[in-house]
Order: sequence, then structure tokens, then C-alpha cells
Amino acid sequence: MSLRHPMLRNITRADIRFFVGLLVVHTIFFVIALYYKRIYNGDSHEYIYMALNIRDHFDFYAGSPAMPRVEEYMTLRTPLYSMLMAFVYLFAVNNWVILLFQNFISIFNIYYMRDTIRKLGYSRKY
Repeated sequence: MSLRHPMLRNITRADIRFFVGLLVVHTIFFVIALYYKRIYNGDSHEYIYMALNIRDHFDFYAGSPAMPRVEEYMTLRTPLYSMLMAFVYLFAVNNWVILLFQNFISIFNIYYMRDTIRKLGYSRKY
């Protein structure tokens, strides 16, 4: 009986090259973000407010807690991403850690999407 994971049995050089390529691309964009210090989008503050509100008060409100409550911010953002951020914020309120975590999730998703497509019978000739 083998204790090795089935995915690790048939790793090819192409798999390693693809994974290294993913790491390089994600590292390049992370370094660019570090250099330019621009990691926020127009709605980032709403997700951050919601994450902090979830962490501090278990309140799924995407607005500033210092301002009067506005009905719009009660349903504006979906809570799953903010819950993920709130989990990270339990350890440190650092959005660079969030960005790094997003990169790991992205690499995982792209690699396993490729693996799934290959298992479904992808062939280059088609």
C-alpha cells in the first residue's frame, strides 16, 4: 500500500514547467504590486469594512461602522470573500498577506483546472 498521493505519482516535466511558470507569473505581478503599492480596487474598502465588521461584531455590513448605517451596504457585497479576509484578519490586519493568499488560491485553481481538463481528455491536436 502506497502512502503517496495519487496526484504525485505521475508528475511529468511538463507539469513542473507549468507549475514553475505559474509561480513566476504570480511572483512578477506580486513584485509589481509591491513596487507600485497599488493593490486596491474601487470596492476594496467595502470588503475590508465587511471583513472587520465580521471579525469584530459578526456583522455583515459593508459600510464604515463610524458612519450612520445605510441600507445599501447591508446587501452590497457577498460575504464569502469578506469571511475569508476576516479569517486572515484574526492573525494580522495586513492586506499584503491577503494578496499573497489570493496568489496561492489562484495558483491552486489554475493548476487543478489544467489537471481536470487533461483528465477529461484534452489533446493538443484538437
